[in-house]
Amino acid sequence: MGVRALRKPLALLVLLAVSFAGCDSVVGQEYQPMPPSASKSVIYIYRPWHFYASGTSPLITCGQDSIELEAGGYHTFYNDAGPIDCSAVGSPNAALKFTADLGRSYYVREEIKAEGVHLAIVDPDIAKNEITACRLQSVASAPTPPPQQ
Repeated sequence: MGVRALRKPLALLVLLAVSFAGCDSVVGQEYQPMPPSASKSVIYIYRPWHFYASGTSPLITCGQDSIELEAGGYHTFYNDAGPIDCSAVGSPNAALKFTADLGRSYYVREEIKAEGVHLAIVDPDIAKNEITACRLQSVASAPTPPPQQ
């Protein structure tokens, strides 16, 4: 077998190795649902791992929190009731607006597509299945729930 015949299988093996190596890029805790308190809402923003654009981490702002979410990561934060604006730096079509109610959990999926970042509210039943493959990504540590009132 000549060198030319080995190029395609070798290229495929390298591509597979790179794609599987990226699956564990976020090393935080597995998804742990946080109970919403009566005085706050819980917002999970998560980014399922995909090979496409897995090396980029655009800055996402949702409410008053901002994070450069890596592929395969999620971030949890608590928010007051009222309007929530989510956006991605450099992606004007990524704007997402919704109203958060106290005591509720919300799931925001981040996807990077050819046209830019896409943010969407996801049904909790679907999101809970998707987010279980993600790892907690946080600046310091997992968020602490606000005191129950």
